[in-house]
Amino acid sequence: MFIKSVAIATAAITVFGRDSPYFDDQDAPFWFVGIGKGHITGLGARKRPPSPLADIGAKELLQVANNGPTPEVRALAIRTLGRRSPASPAAMVAVWVRDPSIAVRRAGVLASADLPDREPIMTASTNDSPDLRHTAALAVGFAQDPGLVPLLGKLLQDRVADVRNAAAMSLLSFAPDQAAPAMEANLASDFRPLFVNALASGDPQPYLEMLAEVIEQQGVGPSDWKRPENWNYGGTIPAADSWRILFDFVKSRPAAELTAGKLDRSLDALERMHWFGSGGPTALYTLYLSRGLVSRAKQFRDTTRKSVPFDMDLFFDRVDRNSAAYAQ
Repeated sequence: MFIKSVAIATAAITVFGRDSPYFDDQDAPFWFVGIGKGHITGLGARKRPPSPLADIGAKELLQVANNGPTPEVRALAIRTLGRRSPASPAAMVAVWVRDPSIAVRRAGVLASADLPDREPIMTASTNDSPDLRHTAALAVGFAQDPGLVPLLGKLLQDRVADVRNAAAMSLLSFAPDQAAPAMEANLASDFRPLFVNALASGDPQPYLEMLAEVIEQQGVGPSDWKRPENWNYGGTIPAADSWRILFDFVKSRPAAELTAGKLDRSLDALERMHWFGSGGPTALYTLYLSRGLVSRAKQFRDTTRKSVPFDMDLFFDRVDRNSAAYAQ
């Protein structure tokens, strides 16, 4: 790590840094899944090992963080030290967040998420540098401090798309009850489908119409299967997530509600999904039969025969032969 060659020093630090949440911004969503209690679907959770590799070289990493050959190498060393025990000394973090280099300051802001002082994050969130505001948004997700949720609400209005995306991902990492005020205040944003799903994940009842709208507006054809504009974090397509949440809710309701037509709006939306596999149509067909909606099941079968580009009759016949097995 002390060799003058930047390439070699970077390679050495990387050995220690790969299990640090702060090492690579692109990995942040996977850490959020492991750290937070929010609604982020389709991404694998990452969690710190009991003994991070950075513990082995902590002394040397701190030396590089303060006296490395370039600001970028220093920043990488700071990021590597994140979430280790003990955390980076508060006095050093206070110096890093005031460094002339944006790269070092960004690393310092991330490291500050380990500490109780929220001033570095607050200050970075209003900086002229989009990179610092982006880092502030990520740092809130790493800190998991509900008191910082209103800050994410402000960053969702940022003029730079990458900042807004980072704020949305951080917000999604919080428990829905903590994130609800900021999400509901930003339902008119590009992130509406993601926020609707997160809000509905705890209690779908108030959001049935919104879930239906997401399916109908974004899940009715191959070209419409999309995420919010400029969204670069991946995960489950919102319409597919909305379909699962809405279907699970309908399935949990008494048969009398379905036969009385109280959930027809939701059922209409569920039927409009663009199918890429047999699982969804088979589950919906099975639900209809198990709840006594025989006429609707027949109509749905006829519709899918015309709209689905594969033979669903094969799967529907299996349900007809043994509906009890598929109803589990």
